[in-house]
Amino acid sequence: MKNGRLIKFLRGAAPFAITLFLWRLGAAWLNPGGMLALIPIFFCTFIRPVPWFAPFGAVMCFLVDYNCNTILYWTSVFCACYAANGIQSVVDLTQARARGAVSFAVLFGLSVIILGAGHINSITGALTGLWTITWVCAMYIPITAIIERTRHD
Repeated sequence: MKNGRLIKFLRGAAPFAITLFLWRLGAAWLNPGGMLALIPIFFCTFIRPVPWFAPFGAVMCFLVDYNCNTILYWTSVFCACYAANGIQSVVDLTQARARGAVSFAVLFGLSVIILGAGHINSITGALTGLWTITWVCAMYIPITAIIERTRHD
């Protein structure tokens, strides 16, 4: 009986722990500023909503902003998307195919392009932005698969 409650707790805590792990695992080329943490934030807030994850997601976006030296940029993007998702009734992201990979790619790609538009002074800046978009979007499916495996039987 006690093992069942422990397993249930660990399954409920998994998205939070994965998000913290990805944020803390910041590396210059593979996870700049902990941006991979935006994947579980998007997935667990909009695609497969987890109870109490939205406030946690806002705090984590603030921490990603802190790591990336962007003043409330990712937090603002998250809050705007959360508000737009709550207001609109046309698109149901919980029914998105491929775990919402296209929705995430569009949101993340546009956000990085807008963020980097003022900083593209050389080909290196443009390639860095392109690499970030490509890498984070490519890691979306494996990370969301891990989250789904830990949450379900």
